[in-house]
Order: sequence, then structure tokens, then C-alpha cells
Amino acid sequence: MKKKILLILALATPLWGFFGPNTGPKGKPPEVLDFYAAEKIRPGASWRVYLHARDADGDMKDISSMLYVPGFGFSPTTFTRLKKENRDEFVGYLFLRTPLDNSLLGEKFELRVFIRDQRGNRSEPIKITVTFGSEGQETIAEKWQAASERRLGGIMVDIEGFSDWRRF
Repeated sequence: MKKKILLILALATPLWGFFGPNTGPKGKPPEVLDFYAAEKIRPGASWRVYLHARDADGDMKDISSMLYVPGFGFSPTTFTRLKKENRDEFVGYLFLRTPLDNSLLGEKFELRVFIRDQRGNRSEPIKITVTFGSEGQETIAEKWQAASERRLGGIMVDIEGFSDWRRF
């Protein structure tokens, strides 16, 4: 009888550790307080996405970005690691380089961004849409001037013009 009880305890203990009350994300998730990006850009321009985020626990780890291309789906997720000094709060920008390809004119893309922390918590995702046009010129609002001097990193996604798809 003792052997059965010990066997049950030995088997149940790892399960309790896995499914028990102390598992799952702890603490508070990061929070995107504000964001801004130009709605229209020219092909060949670098698109900047300005972010202001905070984490009450001070343990933000990275910024995750996915580009949605209508008719093709999502690009692979890219991760921008945050420096130690940006783990509790930051104001800065991500950039996405775009090709100089006029076949992009009129095309619309959606960027989805969320922030993860060390404990696996995620912020609510934000969605930002950009359209390629011939007259797009980014003007930075006064509110984002300081952020324009703090580059957080690049969104490493290749945007291909639709003329590239015609050769297949």
C-alpha cells in the first residue's frame, strides 16, 4: 500500500508542477501606450513606426512584428530585442525599408505589432496600415520628435513588388 501511495505521489508531483497554481504568465503584460506611422509612403522610402510602451514589471524582452500582404498572407514574424534601458518604458521607432518598385503603387499592407516580456506576457496587438502612393511624404508630429532620434531596430521583412511575381 505504501508503495502505491509513493508511486502515485512520484507521478503526480511533476504534473502538479506543470498544471499547478504557480504556472502560466505572471506579472502584468507590457502595454502599448501610443503609436504612430505614416498612412501613405512612396516606394523606396523607409517606413517608420513610432511606439511608446511601458511594462509595470520592467521586463520587456522584444517587439514582435508581422506584415500582412493581402492575397499572400503573413510574413514570418520578426523580433526586435530591446536593450536593458528600454525594458521598463521606451519611446522610439522601428523602420521597414521598402523597395523602389512602382508596381507597389496603390498596394496596401498591414503591420501587426506586439511586445513580449521575459515571463511570456504579451501586449495587446496593434494594427497599422500603410498604402504605397506617389505623393507620400512623412511628416513627424511634434509629439514624436524625440522618438525620431531613438531607433529601436529594423523590421526585417522583404517586400517584393508585384512585378517580381510575374516572372513565375
